[in-house]
Amino acid sequence: MLAPAYDLTGRTAFVTGAAGGIGRASAVLLAGAGATVHCADLDAQGLRETAALIEERGGTARAHPLDVTDRGALRQAMAACERLDVLAAIAGIMHSSPVPDTRDAGLDRVLAVNFKGVLYACHEAARLMPARGTGGSIVTMASGAVDTGAPGLLCCGVAKAAVVQLTKTLATELGGHGTRANAIAPGWTRTPMTARHDDETRSRTEAAMARMSPLGRVGTPEDIAHAVLYLACDASPFTTGQILRPNGGVAMPWWRPPTPWRHPPTPWQHPPTPRQHPPMPWRRPPPARRPASARYRPRRRPAPWRPCAPGGDSVPTRRPRPSPPAPPRPARPRPGRPPTTTPRQASERPPSALSAPPWRPPPARRQNAVSPRPGRR
Repeated sequence: MLAPAYDLTGRTAFVTGAAGGIGRASAVLLAGAGATVHCADLDAQGLRETAALIEERGGTARAHPLDVTDRGALRQAMAACERLDVLAAIAGIMHSSPVPDTRDAGLDRVLAVNFKGVLYACHEAARLMPARGTGGSIVTMASGAVDTGAPGLLCCGVAKAAVVQLTKTLATELGGHGTRANAIAPGWTRTPMTARHDDETRSRTEAAMARMSPLGRVGTPEDIAHAVLYLACDASPFTTGQILRPNGGVAMPWWRPPTPWRHPPTPWQHPPTPRQHPPMPWRRPPPARRPASARYRPRRRPAPWRPCAPGGDSVPTRRPRPSPPAPPRPARPRPGRPPTTTPRQASERPPSALSAPPWRPPPARRQNAVSPRPGRR
């Protein structure tokens, strides 16, 4: 029995790319949760098989054979839904070519299906969900190529990066209407699209991808379908504008390998720990410690001060007192020059300098008498 938060009874879901792979697994799981699922895909035979599988398990499904790049057909199919609570835009194609060999035809086809097809579906959902007042959840399908570059995946990486930006923009615009928008970036998943090569090449590729995962395996469509159900139901009411990565741990955007950093960390990154990274060149080295011989050597202290009598100055105990000045030395005669004469005494000075009158202070000024006020004595 599902938890009440995962119950979608009475709700309607529209799933593109439901003819196989992740789209089929998501449609079957949403129908198992109680939702009425409208399946859309270009493969009519695959759509009938998906609808039959849902009905065998007691669910309700509607099939809409269409091309997601046809905006008119997509609008007509989504308008036929009695209500729209969940949109899972999963349709996509694979294209591999190096950058020098990329042609306009391949790039335009990938952008038309992987980005414009998602954009057209989200445009109709953004118009129908707020108008009917049911809120809802939009789930788009990105790729692990948005986190790490891979040779030959230029077209798919560019288209999926545009889907991620579209999802974040929808989350900011539709949040006020109660509609959530999130993206899923799966890792390598075993689907008909990834199994287009021969068995030997596919086995070698899956073995290489399994070695990159800490879990030691690749993903299955059911692994990604459970992520779609989590974002579509009420188990994630406070999740919007996020990228969910069920990739087996192959890509961890907030984790960095223990390699030396060549630049200071950005403000949103935590500083590296000494166990993960060596000392950074931009860090100031710690101050050098004193040698052992100087570390335990007693330091010289200032001389104590001895208090004197009240009103006197304090004199340091170890400071020597100043000695009296030495008497002036007599001038010595130099050879070839006459001896210098000593300065004359006061008695030998002229009498004009001795007869000068002593200094006296000037006489005080006479202050004027103040007359009393009239009527007073």
